Amino acid sequence: MDWAEGYFTGLDYTFGYYRELNPAMLRIACLAAGVVPPYSESPTYLELGFGQGVSLNVHAAASEGEFWGTDLNPGQVAHASGLADVSGAELSLFDESFEEFARRSDIPLFDVIVLHGVWSWISEHNQSIITELVRKRLRPGGILFISYNCQPGWAPQMPLRHLMTQSIRSTGTESVGPIARIDDALRYVRRVANSGAQYFEMNPSLAVHIENMDSRSRNYLSHEYLNRDWHNVFFSDVADRLSGAKLSFTTSARLLDNLENQGMHPSARRILEEAGHPVFRETVRDFIVNQRFRMDIFSKGTRRLTALEWRHSWLAESFMLTTPAPLIAYIHQAPMGELELDERTYAPLIAFLASDGYAPKSVAEICETPAMASAELRDVLSALLTLTGLGHAQPARAPTARVRRQTEALNLHLCQRAISADQLPALASPVLAGGVLVSQEQQMILLAKLAGMDTPADQAFYLHSIFEANGGDLRRDGESISKGEEALEHFRASAAKFQSNGHAELFAALEVIPPRPPSLAAA
Repeated sequence: MDWAEGYFTGLDYTFGYYRELNPAMLRIACLAAGVVPPYSESPTYLELGFGQGVSLNVHAAASEGEFWGTDLNPGQVAHASGLADVSGAELSLFDESFEEFARRSDIPLFDVIVLHGVWSWISEHNQSIITELVRKRLRPGGILFISYNCQPGWAPQMPLRHLMTQSIRSTGTESVGPIARIDDALRYVRRVANSGAQYFEMNPSLAVHIENMDSRSRNYLSHEYLNRDWHNVFFSDVADRLSGAKLSFTTSARLLDNLENQGMHPSARRILEEAGHPVFRETVRDFIVNQRFRMDIFSKGTRRLTALEWRHSWLAESFMLTTPAPLIAYIHQAPMGELELDERTYAPLIAFLASDGYAPKSVAEICETPAMASAELRDVLSALLTLTGLGHAQPARAPTARVRRQTEALNLHLCQRAISADQLPALASPVLAGGVLVSQEQQMILLAKLAGMDTPADQAFYLHSIFEANGGDLRRDGESISKGEEALEHFRASAAKFQSNGHAELFAALEVIPPRPPSLAAA
């Protein structure tokens, strides 16, 4: 019996964190679309195919609510369960297939169901099971987050994947490990590309794609290229499929998707404005931006906010920065070209969000600042949502004592893991009800602060001693850093930068720095 159902399990999936899955972020996306969110601060939440469970654990620890998840890979479930044991969050995890999980009699009705990337890598049979599960177990008014590979952006690469998979099968490399199989396939693809093959000549963008693949994690590439099933569909195909579960498209979970249209060519913008039906409009937009990966929110029944509800809802929301103010750039790359932030609008907004030690600010407070007092609420929200979409801000809330305990326990564990290469890319913020990206070096600096090392010099010395004692692996520009004086100098520079660029103050406001445990204080 193939318990994996054609899904590749030879390598565990990557340890990524995806803030788009955060219930608080999904709620903001619904508000931005003018839709009444299906929950306030305590959702009943299910993630299907949670991988290593990093996002699910961070969200369960940092939020009120009831969290569930299933993944058929027992190794990944064991990892996720270990994190849940550390935080003590209300999280029910299962190593069951979607079909087995759907047959359970003890699962509740959910406010939110999410699946990230899974749809592209499973069979049509499993897609049908998920559709039926959503139809039966998503509460009326609830939302589904679904992300997937899509057309037309993937069109040039689809034959390339076929060539890679056929190369693996025809060379009989099943006896070697998955990393070697991927490396062999990449070498073969380069050989064909360099032979003057017309497919590559007619699709010059593939050269960049091959280089990008070579730099990607082999864990990710194995799941993208070694699964039995691989579906690359148009948005309208997904919308049609999910309509059978009584779902309709609400909005994109990527906030910039709904804001960047202002950067389109005027003729493209007019075409979008003329497209009446939401499904047709999204399909046209995918062609305009050459979309290759979508993050969609579908609703099981929606109610539009009235003008008064919309205003009151937004004025009550709070936001805070997640990037230190000095590090926020004013020019960003977007699918339609460069996105330039007007400093006359954004500089005072960023300065206000950074004031008072980066404490959360309500939209009502922001509107009352001198720089924003004459602006329309929609313009203020456009700026806030742009910063949020770019990853520089997020919605904030006042955390409960239970959530603080859970995030403190989880973050201490994650910072201690950072001593080795077994590091996760995010810490849980009770203020964000979700996670914030924190690098390995930054987590180690936080660990030094827990041990009472308050100056950059002391932090560097402390980190160096741990690094040397544990044989840690630290990399700079992709290269391992030697031990000894080179590593010590590296830690000095990192600790000084952490203090000077505002990360220390910001992380304190985000409450990702756990309290000092006695064992570390005595170290």
